[in-house]
Formats: sequence, C-alpha cells, structure tokens
Amino acid sequence: QLYTKALTNDDKTDSHFTSKVLSARAQCALKLKTFPDALNDSNNAIQLDENNIKAYLRK
Repeated sequence: QLYTKALTNDDKTDSHFTSKVLSARAQCALKLKTFPDALNDSNNAIQLDENNIKAYLRK
C-alpha cells in the first residue's frame, strides 16, 4: 500500500524514481502471488527506465 501511495504522491517528473517504486511494488506482488500485477508494474517500470534491471528480473 505504501508503494501505491508513493506513486499517487509522485509528481511523475522523475521517471527513474517512479520506475524504482513500480519495480519494488512488483516484487511485493510476486511475494503475494498476484502475478498479473507484478507483470504490469514491471512492464511499466521498464517503459519508464529501460535500464532498470530489477524490473526485467521481476517480469
């Protein structure tokens, strides 16, 4: 929930930060076994920062 809150409060100007938050939320989704959410967050993180290696690993 805190990652979602961080994304809601994010001003969307720092794509690197937003990508990292999405990637972290994807990791949480993996732990909760909500795989479609993890895939969606990983894909969005990669779109924002194609160098976000963790997003690729969590995909």
